[in-house]
Amino acid sequence: MEDQERGNHEPKLEVWEREVNGVKRPTIMLPHHLVEKILEKLPVESLIKFKCVSKEWKLTMMSQYFKERQMMFSQRSHDPNILFVQTNRNYWNAPTKICVNTLTLRSSVFVKSRSYYPLCDKSFALITKSCDGLICMYGFMRWIYVINPSIKWYRSLPLARFQNLVEHLDTRRAPDGRIAFPLLGLGRDNKNGVYKLVWLYNSKELELDNTTTCEVFSFNTNTWRNVIGSPYEVSYCDNPTYVDGSLHWLSTVINSKIHIVCFDLSSETFEVSMKIPFTTDGQVTISNMKDRLCISEGKDMKQEIWSLNSGKKWEKTYSIDLNRTSI
Repeated sequence: MEDQERGNHEPKLEVWEREVNGVKRPTIMLPHHLVEKILEKLPVESLIKFKCVSKEWKLTMMSQYFKERQMMFSQRSHDPNILFVQTNRNYWNAPTKICVNTLTLRSSVFVKSRSYYPLCDKSFALITKSCDGLICMYGFMRWIYVINPSIKWYRSLPLARFQNLVEHLDTRRAPDGRIAFPLLGLGRDNKNGVYKLVWLYNSKELELDNTTTCEVFSFNTNTWRNVIGSPYEVSYCDNPTYVDGSLHWLSTVINSKIHIVCFDLSSETFEVSMKIPFTTDGQVTISNMKDRLCISEGKDMKQEIWSLNSGKKWEKTYSIDLNRTSI
């Protein structure tokens, strides 16, 4: 909110005196809206410490308005970061340790921070795509953690119904004893700022009704609940992708065509209104590039990337000849 919207016109500095070593010295107090603008430009690590300065500062930094402003400034002004996750398991099946490295891209790549998280489960660890710096790590059974690597914070989340179903699943019924499992999606409801997890899975593998089953976890209520699923089965080959308040999946191939399944995190409803801009038998992935939904096709040593513009039209953004690239 700008100064005019808050009813502030000319900034007024408050001057008061404080005693230092027996001598009274004038001290200038900045108006709070100027303090807020300064705080918006600080990294998260500093903001955590400054919450202790005063109740007013703490309430300011906890407001949704401040969080959004600080995030926007951080995204515009800082170098892009990459989260690189490593798992550590010894030969004696000790509890898994997860190491999250934050890599900063500049003229050279270097590790900005590193944090470790003990997970008391021995199963395979998976990770969601990040949303506003948050990630979730999970196993198909028994555990889910939400992690904020910037402040080295994490907590355990309740299990989804899907995880209980998988734990009791008889994999011997599958043709080769193997069953593909869906990947978890993480995103933010743009209307109220609530972060949500979405587990969308095809029903027939688990002997459930309907085409798909969808579970949604809201961080503000700390509970899972079922919503109406997608009319199309979804592919398990890629993580769901978050863009502008919605999560996106690729559908399974239908008549040589692939659709994009979109879930609005505010209304918690599905839309299947987009087809990918090509017919393919190559490898297709979905991603977020500069807050635009992107589709990438890899075929015959060529990588083509299409992005969805503001008019909901596909544009070919990049065409990369992989024979010419060097590693």
